Amino acid sequence: MQVFSAEGCEAEDSVKVTPKQSPQVSMWGLEPAYCESDESRIMYGQPGGGVFEGDGVDGNIFDPGLAGGGSHVITYSFEDVNDCIGRDTTIVHVYPIPDVELGSDTTLCNTDYLVLDAGAGYDTYLWSNGSTSQVASFYGADLGIGFKTVSVIVTLDGCINRGERMLDVIVCNPGISEYGNVPGIEVFPNPASEMLQIRIRDYSGKFNIRITDAEGRVKYKEENVALGPQGNKELILKSFVAGAYFMNIYNEEFLYRITLLIQ
Repeated sequence: MQVFSAEGCEAEDSVKVTPKQSPQVSMWGLEPAYCESDESRIMYGQPGGGVFEGDGVDGNIFDPGLAGGGSHVITYSFEDVNDCIGRDTTIVHVYPIPDVELGSDTTLCNTDYLVLDAGAGYDTYLWSNGSTSQVASFYGADLGIGFKTVSVIVTLDGCINRGERMLDVIVCNPGISEYGNVPGIEVFPNPASEMLQIRIRDYSGKFNIRITDAEGRVKYKEENVALGPQGNKELILKSFVAGAYFMNIYNEEFLYRITLLIQ
């Protein structure tokens, strides 16, 4: 370096600068892509003693579920004794878990069927009845009487999820309101508004009540019902919207089915 004074005098000095090399740093242990449901992964860095940073990182652990869907930059940094820092970076993409919803649990007559739609846009479908389409049909006669679980497994971008729906398959006979040894049952008023009475003459046993809407969704359910002192059971219907419903009064001995109109 040279400097000059106002009088034209000259001075010169020099300094030698030796640049320090940043440490060579590398990291490994991660795949390019994960599903949110995948297990956590251990990350490794060289030289040891550095710091991992990024979404979903806790120490030297990467958790895809904690990171969430999307692309994430993961960095490993190491500072040497000369205060020089070296870094290595990788990008990891996390795919979200497919969201599949089959609806609420419902009642299905043994003579009816139910069509379920898993939703569009998945790579593959596999239903519990073997169907591999977006839509599958389930028949009460095939499922059998009682509570049955139907399900579908879907995949998207290599990620898997499962959806389920519980079906209560009951005995129904179209055009026949009674099945088995049915006692004298009265349901009134029908149409109803806020209150409904069930009366069974000369009967002391217990029974179940189930009311479903036109789509088969259970709107009211009560089991092991005992009649009151007057041989009746009162139901409050204030939460029901106006429309047609199906009421089943049943136990192991009989089934009484009636169409109920609520105003």
